[in-house]
Amino acid sequence: MAAPQPMVKPDFFGVKKDTPGVITVYLPQASEEYGPISHYYLVVIPFANSTKIKHPDYYDSSDLSTNSQLKPSTKDSKEEYESRAYITAKFLQRSLPYTFPLGDGIKFEGFLNRPLQKNVYYKIFVRAYVDIPQKHLYTSSPFSPNLSLDMPFGLLEWLEWLKELGSCKTGV
Repeated sequence: MAAPQPMVKPDFFGVKKDTPGVITVYLPQASEEYGPISHYYLVVIPFANSTKIKHPDYYDSSDLSTNSQLKPSTKDSKEEYESRAYITAKFLQRSLPYTFPLGDGIKFEGFLNRPLQKNVYYKIFVRAYVDIPQKHLYTSSPFSPNLSLDMPFGLLEWLEWLKELGSCKTGV
């Protein structure tokens, strides 16, 4: 038995005016060529513009699970809490939705889909586990593009925003 085939990256669908604080994303499914998928984790990386971002496979599942259950207790720990990668949702077997409302504050299989913050860039990835007892075979998707609540509404506005962002970097 082997880990699932590589997956495509999750992608941005849009920030919707009717659901403030939520970014709708497309989620990729893994191939079941090497065995059925037992579950998926949707992982969020806050402050994705940081230089501390690692490849998705380098994020340890037990650390992600621990980070997901933490609660901030002091001002210093709140900042640290908000900057750690965490699991925002778990989906069993074939229940991975095509689109997902990132940041809606609802629990998914024991993991809180934490509300998102303005002025913060996020990346997400999906991790799929093969259903094999006593083995942890998984594959992780590549990172999504940077996501932010500050992105404009709708595809045309988003493309215009990307164009402006590019011109700001290059000085064009």
